[in-house]
Amino acid sequence: MVLLERLLQIKIPAVFLKLVSLIMLLLAFLANGATAFISTRLVFPNHGYLGVILGMICLCLVGAVLIFFRKDVVAVIRKTADFLPNLTIFHLVFLGLFLRIVWLVLFPAAPASDGAVYLHLAQKLAAGQEYSIANTRSYWPPGYPLLLIPFVWLLGAGSLAVVCLNVLLYFSGIMGVWKLAEAFAGARAARLACLIFAVWPNLVAIMGTPDKEQAIIALLPWAMLLLYRSVDDLRIARVLIAGVLVGFAALAQPSLLLWPTVCFAFLWFCSSLRIALIGSLVFVLGMILVISPWTIRNWSVFDAFVPVATNGGGNLYRANNPLATGGYTKRGEVDLSNLDELEANHLGQKLALEWIGSHPVDFLKLSWEKMLRFMGDDAAGLYSSLKLGGSAMGAVAYPILKLVANLFWMGLWVLIAVGIVSAIAGRCLIEEVSWTGPVLMFLYLFSLHVVFESSGKYHMPAAWALCVLIGFLYGYEGKKKHAT
Repeated sequence: MVLLERLLQIKIPAVFLKLVSLIMLLLAFLANGATAFISTRLVFPNHGYLGVILGMICLCLVGAVLIFFRKDVVAVIRKTADFLPNLTIFHLVFLGLFLRIVWLVLFPAAPASDGAVYLHLAQKLAAGQEYSIANTRSYWPPGYPLLLIPFVWLLGAGSLAVVCLNVLLYFSGIMGVWKLAEAFAGARAARLACLIFAVWPNLVAIMGTPDKEQAIIALLPWAMLLLYRSVDDLRIARVLIAGVLVGFAALAQPSLLLWPTVCFAFLWFCSSLRIALIGSLVFVLGMILVISPWTIRNWSVFDAFVPVATNGGGNLYRANNPLATGGYTKRGEVDLSNLDELEANHLGQKLALEWIGSHPVDFLKLSWEKMLRFMGDDAAGLYSSLKLGGSAMGAVAYPILKLVANLFWMGLWVLIAVGIVSAIAGRCLIEEVSWTGPVLMFLYLFSLHVVFESSGKYHMPAAWALCVLIGFLYGYEGKKKHAT
């Protein structure tokens, strides 16, 4: 019993914290190099060497900033953070809302692609009809359509309903960033994190489109806050609610079903193995409470266990087959579109695992391409709004605005790289381990899309995490208390 008790009190060694910080530093280099490479490849598809050259130049520039200008960058950002006390959270929220309203006025967008599907499904649910489309009954995850129901019922299935929901999700997201960053590192960090969230171009651009990523961004900061406030003294109710929030997020994005691994790692980083084990079990229970009604519905429809959606196997296969590119492809070498959605799900998973097992080298090459796509673009929201949304003015402005968005993305990662190196030098990353929460969220999505299809849109659900991380790195005010 004594040995067991000692094992349960084991904490993550400091070397693991340094390892995580090193991984994020490498990702900062990858983000800058990959963004330059991917952007150049899109413009000059037949001259791949140009992308490699520009990518290497960007890597050298990041290295030069770290070596020669690190202290200058830190000084500028901290001066900015020192100015921010003149702004309240209401100023920052209004700033973000103002930018989003201006965007909506300049670039009104009609729901298209996946967004149009979600809006149509919400319309059917609001009318009391069956959740189905194109001969599928659970291919599309229900989370975002469920949120849309009251707005569609009141305002109709149009852009106004989408905008009203997205405004509420924006408020939830930025307030969650505020409270989480404040709990981690104080008010200065919270203001800096909210400023980044408010002006992030890609987040501004999705205000008028029905993108499920917005629901995830609105929920996950609050879930992590509840976990953080349960670190020193495990609060069962708080951890349970955190599980409920992530459970609903998983209904919008089924890839979050494995998020309990983030919960476990975060609690272990911040506390002990005992709290991580107990907390994770309670967290999973909270997720089950939310997801199980839909799972039961799926059982009644398919007479089979489908936790959320039937798209996992097909997505996995399209991302891992001889025709896979690393990004979205309409079909794999074996066409699954003529199968029942449940059959396609099972067969797709089987074929994908067989291909990975028999082609390990090709899988690793494909994984590298997926890493580049995941880290090499931050304009998915602009694409959804300007390209798919059908705005004539937006189509003209898209190349310039995409350049602005990607430069912003690269700049964020330069800040992360500088902040991590400076924080290691000052040892604050070891003193306060709360920063691992946002990092674990980002690494979770990164790892997932090394296997599944990848693009810049798949890191969007972790945008809040990067805001909080930068707030911590530059606004840290000393050791924080976890409770209340």
